Amino acid sequence: MASVLFTDIVGFSRNTLEKQRMLLDHLQQIVRATNEYQQAEKSGGLIKLPTGDGMALVFFHDPVAPVRCAIEIQSALKAHPGLPLRTGIHTGPVYRQSDIKDNINVVGGGINIAQRVMDCGDAGHILVSRAVADVLEELDEWPACVKDLGFVEVKHGLRVQIFNVTRDGAGNAELPGKCKIVQLAPTPPPPVPRSKLLIWAGLGVVVLAAGGWFAFNSSKAPDKTVHQVEDKKRDGAVVAGSGEREQVLRYHVLLAKALKDGKFGKSRRLSGLTAQVDSGNGIQLVFSPGEPGYLYVLNEGAESTEKKPDVNSFFPSPKVRGGSSHLEKDDEVSIPEREGAYLKFDAQNGTEKTWIVYSTEKIAELENLKKYVNDQDRGEVKDLDEARGILESLRKYPAEEPPKTMNNFTELRTKGKVLVHMIEWQHY
Repeated sequence: MASVLFTDIVGFSRNTLEKQRMLLDHLQQIVRATNEYQQAEKSGGLIKLPTGDGMALVFFHDPVAPVRCAIEIQSALKAHPGLPLRTGIHTGPVYRQSDIKDNINVVGGGINIAQRVMDCGDAGHILVSRAVADVLEELDEWPACVKDLGFVEVKHGLRVQIFNVTRDGAGNAELPGKCKIVQLAPTPPPPVPRSKLLIWAGLGVVVLAAGGWFAFNSSKAPDKTVHQVEDKKRDGAVVAGSGEREQVLRYHVLLAKALKDGKFGKSRRLSGLTAQVDSGNGIQLVFSPGEPGYLYVLNEGAESTEKKPDVNSFFPSPKVRGGSSHLEKDDEVSIPEREGAYLKFDAQNGTEKTWIVYSTEKIAELENLKKYVNDQDRGEVKDLDEARGILESLRKYPAEEPPKTMNNFTELRTKGKVLVHMIEWQHY
């Protein structure tokens, strides 16, 4: 995991070659003079990558260091209006790799998304991804400096939630021009699963019932339920199998406390395995795959039994992302996807299970569940035999690799074609 500061000089290619060289030299001098750059380099926690019209700085020890560094850089650039710079910052997985000259390089989603975030900005902007904003909002001195600009569609149709950082006069408080053009309107709320444990609560927020308090219990099923299955039928069920490509899926949970007016406060990020929440709090599940694949998310109600299984389909939905279950590498999808919507816990006791399935290919049985996501069924799987068969197949297989939790996210891996993970929500 690394925090990546990606910069480029706006309008760089319109300059002469001599002017380009001068601008890059000047930028490098300013960056090297910053305190954050010097400290990170001294500790060995920094990799520097030239990008032609700017640079990428990869910080390994402190996720806030690139934000402080960007503020130092933009503050220094106030005296140099002829050097318009924009900055994007993201925290995510990267891979160290030697290039053709045997120099250490860095590749991966952390770099790619940092660049996409930067691409949304204009001169002077310090834009950060949701992963960075979640960290900043946990620190006393930063929340007032961070403004949510919403979701923006970038290269390859990827949706990225971006935040604008301004502090001590550094940064650009104006809305980026790209946001004015392509910023997404709020996604209409999907139909709500109509289980006995699922209800509506204010302003169209999707609601998931739960107890007066519950735990993300790491000692039970969550870290023992990664399964390996193959997407072919055997008596209508998902069948065990294996594949050659390793499947990687990362996820985290955003927890928002319920306010007295029925709304939610600011969310904070959790790994989803070891936290506790109170009745009325809301959560949002956020997924990002390490390889392209197909995502399915189901919920098994607390009152579910073998005779009367209680299964609801959360994702995919015909009204979200065009009904597609497909995700590209390093894409990000939230459930609920609509900004400001949460799965909300009420006071009903029991144990619910959220099943996460990620496959290299479509799984016909799970694709078929989209037919229940409508205004009448609201995600509830009406065919009990169908619901029973799906649950039986998902419960059948032991974990192959335990989840890894780091930097408030959980990473799931399997060498099979399909990865299956189950989260238990304990209601007391």
